[in-house]
Amino acid sequence: MESWRVSCRAHWRRLGLTIDLLNLGGRNPCRHGFVQSGRVRGRSPWPWAAVVGRQLGVALGTADSYLDVESIGESGIDQRTWTLDDVYIPYGDGGFAPSLSTLLDQHGRVNGFEFWVGAGGD
Repeated sequence: MESWRVSCRAHWRRLGLTIDLLNLGGRNPCRHGFVQSGRVRGRSPWPWAAVVGRQLGVALGTADSYLDVESIGESGIDQRTWTLDDVYIPYGDGGFAPSLSTLLDQHGRVNGFEFWVGAGGD
């Protein structure tokens, strides 16, 4: 997500988990449950992971080289993300957009996840 604006932040210090939710439709996602996109950050030693369907899960700390070797998703355009799943957008010219991506640190290791729900959050 290019310009990131947090509409709501949920933070569980004991669990080492922070979730930022965004809704561009004017409703607060924490109060109303409407969300268009989000960002999940965690810290070790907690084994947070993202799982898509029946694919292998991707945990915090996983190296992008491992994702490449195991053919899990594909490298993002900016080299700071790794797309785990995408969705077809039928509007405009149509095409696929990432619906779940990892966030990579400067060493190419997963340090969070970003998801997109789209207008379904409204």
